[in-house]
Amino acid sequence: MKTHIKHCFKSIKPALILPIILLSNMVDGKSLDTINSHEGYPYDLLIKRSEQVKLIYKGKDKITCHVEVKTKQQTWKGEVYSTKAERFNQSPLATCMDRDLAKSILKSTF
Repeated sequence: MKTHIKHCFKSIKPALILPIILLSNMVDGKSLDTINSHEGYPYDLLIKRSEQVKLIYKGKDKITCHVEVKTKQQTWKGEVYSTKAERFNQSPLATCMDRDLAKSILKSTF
């Protein structure tokens, strides 16, 4: 499983990294890994200003995913998205979370 995560994110530049919490295996629901990613605005600020951001996904060629965000005021669970693995690997958080919604949640953290 860790090899899969490393493979998915091996192209990320170390100077542009932010932590994301990633539930990597939905089969047993027990694997919780921290990965590094750079997603850009508004995702990077949302990660910094939230208590926890979870990216839950399953699949190999076709990925089904959603994002859960915990802030001081609320816990938000996003809708489920389906995408190709290539797109998911390039930008996992942006692929699994609507940008306007990320902005809205981010705004509530100020």
